Amino acid sequence: MPSNNLLRQQYLQTMGVQVWQERAAEISVQQAPLALEAMDLDQLSSMVADCRRCEAYVNESTRSFSMGRPKARPWVLIADRPVQQSTASAQLLTDILSAVEQNLESSYLTSSIKCVDISRSTTLNECLNCQPYLLRQIELLQPSLILVLGELAAQSLLATDKQLEQLRGKDQSHVLHVLDTVVPVVVTYHPDDTLKDPQLKRLVWEDVQLAKAGSL
Repeated sequence: MPSNNLLRQQYLQTMGVQVWQERAAEISVQQAPLALEAMDLDQLSSMVADCRRCEAYVNESTRSFSMGRPKARPWVLIADRPVQQSTASAQLLTDILSAVEQNLESSYLTSSIKCVDISRSTTLNECLNCQPYLLRQIELLQPSLILVLGELAAQSLLATDKQLEQLRGKDQSHVLHVLDTVVPVVVTYHPDDTLKDPQLKRLVWEDVQLAKAGSL
């Protein structure tokens, strides 16, 4: 059975995306397909709303593109499943960011998968199917930092099968190369997981402190 990384490369090559490779924990993002690279965020959102590329599509109510009104070079938060407004997860994320003088409203919150079926779990391959959209979002936003929330989002963005525990922490260094700009990437737990296991809050706090230092 081919590895997740091989499946990802095969999929992106089929779409015409030049595949980037990891070298010493550094990721190089090449140009998106022409249909995507000419789009702004509003056009990209419309394209996502009409997407039928994979089995993750259910109906229009499952689409999730972004939340927040980003300032110049914002923090981009990428979750492996959407954080819905007016939920305990959204409030926890707001509190965590406020503790390091970041505002969820002025950050850009998105997810690695754009279609969500709450009746089942998201798969890594589904995250990879949406990756061209995510990479275009990152190109347009030119973030000062990327904070990844959850294992699937981290695995798909960093092209790895390592578990979250191996990807987070001060001993881990990840960067994304976007249009000749180096962007620090910090990995931590999704707010949903932190609510289920309050002992994770200390680890999330450590990761967010690391993110603050990395974005200076």
